[in-house]
Amino acid sequence: VTSSLLNLLDFLKDKCECNLLIFNENSELINKIPRKVNIIRHENVLSILGLSQSETKEKSLMLYVFRAFLVILAKFFNGRFARMFLFRLIKKRSEYDLGISYTHDVNWNSLTTGCNQFVTDIVLAKRKVAYVHCDFLRYGGFNSKMIRLYEQFDNIICVSEGCKRSFDTCFPILSNK
Repeated sequence: VTSSLLNLLDFLKDKCECNLLIFNENSELINKIPRKVNIIRHENVLSILGLSQSETKEKSLMLYVFRAFLVILAKFFNGRFARMFLFRLIKKRSEYDLGISYTHDVNWNSLTTGCNQFVTDIVLAKRKVAYVHCDFLRYGGFNSKMIRLYEQFDNIICVSEGCKRSFDTCFPILSNK
């Protein structure tokens, strides 16, 4: 996913203005992003989604406890429900022509990055697009409740024919997107 994102940014950097929000700003990805891409800084609490539990403990005891609370909510309810608490602390993002979620959630009952949910709930954009990099039939994170999430996107881009076949099998109602 990272290599694909870097290739897309390299392609787009001279064609339009690109803003990129990275949940984990300590990532080595930062040094590989093309210079013309504007990296958006986020509220510190959002780093919970880009860090492990032990990494949050190193940053702050408060972040550690809050992340533990969200993990418990995700296990007993679901990741989307847990992220709703986190996203209430984050202000909506500026109006964009296009909002892109470049990665999918790993599992319905885990506290993952929630890129799709972040774009649908926080990013204000005229159009919203989700990228799919996985085989939903085999990767273990498919849940039929995801239909409601993907319905909120204007378009869904599958990175290969295999991804598209799998996506269409899991979400036949969304195959036209």
